[in-house]
Amino acid sequence: MAPACHRKTPEEQVRSEVLAMARAAEEPKLGDIMEHISVRFHSAEGWDRDEVKGVLASEILRAGRLRVFVADLDVTLDSSSRARMKGKFVLGRSDAKTLRELLEQSQIDAYEIDGALELEDGDWRFVSASHRRLDSKDIL
Repeated sequence: MAPACHRKTPEEQVRSEVLAMARAAEEPKLGDIMEHISVRFHSAEGWDRDEVKGVLASEILRAGRLRVFVADLDVTLDSSSRARMKGKFVLGRSDAKTLRELLEQSQIDAYEIDGALELEDGDWRFVSASHRRLDSKDIL
C-alpha cells in the first residue's frame, strides 16, 4: 500500500482516469477507453455503452493522427463512491504540440462533457454523461 502522502484523492484518481482516456484516444486504444465506461452507462442523448463505443470508434479510428487536448477539467466528489466530472475536450487531426498550434493549424471539434462516475470493483467508471459541441470562442 502506498504511503498516505502518495495516495491519490478520489478526485485525483478520476482526473487521472479521464486523462488516461484522452491519451488512449490518441494511441488509438478503444479498449482502454471502454474499460472506464460501466456496462450500466447511459447518456443524456439516449446512448448505451455499445452505442458510445460505436461513436468513439468512428471518431478515434478515422484517418489522420488524432490529438486530444483537455482544456478544462473539474472533478467533484458527491460521495465516497460517486463523482462528477465536467471538462472541455478539443479533438483535432494534427501534429500540433500545444492547444494554440492545434487551433491555428487544423479544423477541430470541441465538446464539453458532463459525466457521473461511480466506483465499480475499485475503479472509477462513467455511468452517465451528456455532451455538447463547443464553438471555438468557448474553448479557452
